[in-house]
Amino acid sequence: MDLALDKKRKSKTISFSFVRRRKRKVSLIALLAIAFNEYIQMNLRILFIVLFTIFFSCSTTKGIKEKKTSENKLNGITKEFYENGDLKFEWNYKNNQLNGITKEYHKDGTYSEWPYENGEKNGTASRFFKTGEKAIIWEFKNDIIISGIGYYPTGEKNVDIGYKNGIQEGITTEYYESGEKIFEWRFKNGQLKGDTIEYYRNGNVKNVLNY
Repeated sequence: MDLALDKKRKSKTISFSFVRRRKRKVSLIALLAIAFNEYIQMNLRILFIVLFTIFFSCSTTKGIKEKKTSENKLNGITKEFYENGDLKFEWNYKNNQLNGITKEYHKDGTYSEWPYENGEKNGTASRFFKTGEKAIIWEFKNDIIISGIGYYPTGEKNVDIGYKNGIQEGITTEYYESGEKIFEWRFKNGQLKGDTIEYYRNGNVKNVLNY
């Protein structure tokens, strides 16, 4: 009888030990999953900032102007269309140079307005959501982008982008819709460099990443 009880105790001990190991394994897997998810989210944030900058700050084409001779100068509105017939550009020319507002119509239903003076971007350019609200504004000087601000569809500021000589430089800041900072990204020559800081909504630091 003692032998049977001893076997039963050993069986329970092994069973409990297995369960504890199983729980530790499950917990470890859960922790790894959480860490992997945070890693993916962080890299998606980085991708978002890079694509946001590239996608929204790309220059319009000047090919139409380059095809024309000085004897046939463009003046007024020149239109360009997509293959399906939808309007793509409304170029505003004066004496064969882009002057005033050129409008660009994107395939996703959004559109942009580019301010030109004597063939160069100067002043405030804007891209708009389908609703007509501003998605992002840039400031240009002598065809060089000097700053950019992105917005949520509801009008709150989404991101401040710093530039130097047309290249992303300094601190780019991303915000919650309520106005608190989400991230501070530090750029040098268009590349992430230095500390990137992620914040909780209450303003406390969540993560510090060094690039």
